[in-house]
Amino acid sequence: MKDLVEALSKHQTILSVVESDKYNAVIADTLKELPQDAEIVYVTLNKTASSLEDYIVKAGVKVDRVTIIDCISKTIQDIRDTERIIYLDSPRALSDLSFVLTGVLKSKKNIYLLFDSLTTLLVYSDKPVVARFLLNIVNRIRDTSCKAALFAVDVEEHKDFFKEVSIFVDQVIKPTG
Repeated sequence: MKDLVEALSKHQTILSVVESDKYNAVIADTLKELPQDAEIVYVTLNKTASSLEDYIVKAGVKVDRVTIIDCISKTIQDIRDTERIIYLDSPRALSDLSFVLTGVLKSKKNIYLLFDSLTTLLVYSDKPVVARFLLNIVNRIRDTSCKAALFAVDVEEHKDFFKEVSIFVDQVIKPTG
């Protein structure tokens, strides 16, 4: 999405709160609009790596420039990491996610991180735990040159949470398209 990618050109961390009926389109558009020479690190908490790869290809993005941190597939099947896909045990494994994400961010240059999604994290962990995790991740991102878009579904029951964590990021946007 052009407004999100434009915001990332000016800021390092963005919280994108998206209406549920536009959510997938916003992420697909964002993937398409990211600079072609950038590496993409995609943390998925609600799509398996295989379904995400299909989604990325349909969005017109070359899969070979995307590293996927998959937090859901191992809850369904026993699966091993590949060169581009890191499988974590569960969306509840926040310490593991933080550790892996830190390593990936330090090992690559010209990275755009897409985090899909904070709303899903709230299904698996309490709000204070997710808030602490988010603060930790944003601080780790700030130690790198990475640009990060953290996605969340605009859900009434989480509006106070989004207000609370908005102070951790550089900008909050609500994409319209």
